[in-house]
Amino acid sequence: MNAICSKNDQATVNKKLQEYGLDKYFVFNSINWEAKGPRIKNIIEEMALRDVNVLFIDDNPSNLNEAKFYCKGILTAGPEIIDKLSSSLDSIGKNDSDLSRLKQYKLLEEKRNDSKKFESAEDFLFASHIQVAIKNDCLNESERLYELMLRSNQLNYTKFRQSKEDFFSLLSDNSVAKGYVQVKDDYGDYGIVGFYAIKDHRLIHFFFSCRTLGMRVEQYVYAYLNYPDLEVVGEVTEKLDHTCPRWINFSNSKKKMKKRKNKIKVLIKGPCDLSAISDFISGNVDFELYHLDDLGRQIENQVHIINILNCLLPDNLKQTILSYGILNDNDTFTTKLYDDSYDIIVLSMLPFCNLGVYQHRETGIRYAAGRHCYDFTDEKSWDKLISGEYYNGNFKLNRDMLRNFANDFIKIDYSISDIINDIASLCQIIHNKKVVLLLGNEKFNVPTSPKIYLGREKLHKEFNIKIKSEMNRFDNLILLDVNKYIESPQDLVNHVNHYSRRVNYQIAKELENILSSYGNNLKASYTNELLIRIKSKFYNLRKRFFGNG
Repeated sequence: MNAICSKNDQATVNKKLQEYGLDKYFVFNSINWEAKGPRIKNIIEEMALRDVNVLFIDDNPSNLNEAKFYCKGILTAGPEIIDKLSSSLDSIGKNDSDLSRLKQYKLLEEKRNDSKKFESAEDFLFASHIQVAIKNDCLNESERLYELMLRSNQLNYTKFRQSKEDFFSLLSDNSVAKGYVQVKDDYGDYGIVGFYAIKDHRLIHFFFSCRTLGMRVEQYVYAYLNYPDLEVVGEVTEKLDHTCPRWINFSNSKKKMKKRKNKIKVLIKGPCDLSAISDFISGNVDFELYHLDDLGRQIENQVHIINILNCLLPDNLKQTILSYGILNDNDTFTTKLYDDSYDIIVLSMLPFCNLGVYQHRETGIRYAAGRHCYDFTDEKSWDKLISGEYYNGNFKLNRDMLRNFANDFIKIDYSISDIINDIASLCQIIHNKKVVLLLGNEKFNVPTSPKIYLGREKLHKEFNIKIKSEMNRFDNLILLDVNKYIESPQDLVNHVNHYSRRVNYQIAKELENILSSYGNNLKASYTNELLIRIKSKFYNLRKRFFGNG
């Protein structure tokens, strides 16, 4: 690969390169009048290279010495080396007459330029829509995997270089679990970029192409494999830990994308406010709502933004969290929200301010459950959580369960900014769908409201103001403000989160208008008195079971 670091006028240099037909052969050029040393260092970092793999050619000894100062391992030479280099090209590496490597670096250059438009590296990674697939037919890709083993260095964690014969023998060994990794994102398909081989829960091979450097694919695969034993040999560019990147989607599906039907499809996923308006919604709509399971337990945490994002975790990590049995069922991390068939997702912000948030000490994975004011990790709360004096969703908790949970989790603060960042992450992941978000009641509360809901309207107001002020972060988010329909405390039932039927109907009507504007033919019916009486009865039964939850 060739890059230019020049003290010159960029327009003049570009014109001359185009005149000679050479502009397409260079990547990551830095052409201005600033000192070369820092710019060379930046070029190397942008290209995800190491100093020792770079040769800097310049006719000025001062520039060569400056490059050595900023890039300790860099090779340097004067122009006299060019003829020698050009005569030796045929002996360097495999034939690449189609310039595939150059195309990869052009792609990397485009990504680096685009990433600078985002506020953070994580925002850019979410917006790139990275997909990872892990395949196990390694013998069919033996030549490519062997070549990758030889070439990878910066992201080769084991540095175990086998002969071709021994490597192919390993690929045929049924006692060794192995797989190769494919990656694609909005910028293109990177093909095969990694490989692992495990025996007795210990990694024999774990290496990746530097093409994915910065995407944290290696960390995602390490989490997918459930953090097997690994002895890291030599230096690596990216360290591994017990976390899992949230911006990567797992996709081993061979199914082709279904063609969209003319009629849009909607998924409504949420707590009591969305459950209440479901009485008035019909059409091409599916629901994922608070519900009681067969044991009479209240299952509510699957609608929290954190647990919606957790649905993208590898199965082994999801099972780790669910195994503690803290207010979850087997479907807590299961959702149709990410299915290609849905055009619009409807959510509510209420649970984001309502549930407590915990973090797994080892993996860093967050988990939402229970009420934010009750701490499942605090032994002083356990007796009341077990008895149900503190909300427990009718789960049969015991001290052993809570002790295990407390040993491995800590309760963490979950700020308004955290909520908005998680909403932004979700909107970036499902960028091809519209997301309708119901805001919270910020106007009134009920004097007899349970203690845990007192002052909640102030928190809702803080959230509403902040997300409205940051709407430029979202391309596909639509806010539905319920406060325009809440006129007095009489419009509330029980507490701040439960609204009268008039308010629920008007919210449903506005939602209908939003959905209709995207071509759906949904209808809200408020005239059938028999249906209203039946649904009122159902609403009262639900309230009886759910109480003030």
